[in-house]
Amino acid sequence: MINNLSSYFYLGWRKILEIILDLFDYLYIKIYLAIILFINLSNWTIAKVISDKTKQDLYISQYSNSDSVKDLFILHYNVDFGINLVGRVERVYIMPLFGLLILIINLFLLLYFYKNNKFISHLLLTSVFLVNVFLLMALASIYLINFRPII
Repeated sequence: MINNLSSYFYLGWRKILEIILDLFDYLYIKIYLAIILFINLSNWTIAKVISDKTKQDLYISQYSNSDSVKDLFILHYNVDFGINLVGRVERVYIMPLFGLLILIINLFLLLYFYKNNKFISHLLLTSVFLVNVFLLMALASIYLINFRPII
């Protein structure tokens, strides 16, 4: 019984590995994934820079006579309504995590669809690319809103 279970487990993993390696035989998938992973890594880097700069500013401002709340950070700004989301700086890491989650979900969908329909695979990879680009723009705007010099 245990030999049968281990055999099924081994064969299942071999089949999954074979499907994944077959998926990466296509050049366009490699190119898409390289670009998407670079953009997602950029998202994580900008989130880390924002977090470090905020902690550095909080360390400097603790010695000043400021009465403002030091833990708050602007997370969203709307042109019509102004600042409409304020929170802790750690919430900035939700954006790159969301981009990575969308990438993982779309990769699982890609494993199912890539042999039958190449258009759907392009659509899935392009959607992940666009999500990560928009998240990169959102993180850049959060950085500019919080750290631009006041003239």
